Amino acid sequence: MRDTEQTSGKVRAETERPLAEVWHSAATFKFTEGELDEIKAINIQGVRNILGFTLAVNGEAHHPLPTRQHRLQHRAGFETVPEQFHALPDSAFRSLYGWSKHHGETQVVEFAQKTGTLEAKIYRPPLSSARPAPK
Repeated sequence: MRDTEQTSGKVRAETERPLAEVWHSAATFKFTEGELDEIKAINIQGVRNILGFTLAVNGEAHHPLPTRQHRLQHRAGFETVPEQFHALPDSAFRSLYGWSKHHGETQVVEFAQKTGTLEAKIYRPPLSSARPAPK
C-alpha cells in the first residue's frame, strides 16, 4: 500500500488535473491451492491497489467524462443497459483463477458504488491461443 501512496503522490505532483482513464490489466493464471497466496496478492490485492491509486490521484471530486460511445448512443437515442452483477458463492467456481477474478471484479463494482465518483467498467476479453484446437 505504501508503494501505491508514493506513486499516486508523484503522479499528482506531475499533473495538473485528474487522470481521464486508468486501465488495469494484470492477473496470474495460477490455480492450485499451493499458489493461493500469490493468486490473492495479484488478482485481489492488485485490484485494491489500483482502486486506491485511482482515488488517491483523482480525489473525491473526480467526475468522469462521458465516453465518445456514450455520447453517440445518447444522441442516437440508444440506451445502455447496465450489467447486473451478482456476488457468487465460492463454490460456484471451477478454479481459483475464476474465483479470484470474480472477487476482484466485485471489489471494482462495490468501490464504484461506494465512492460514487469513479466510473468503472469491466472488460472480459476471451482468452485465445495461437495453437490449433486438438482433434
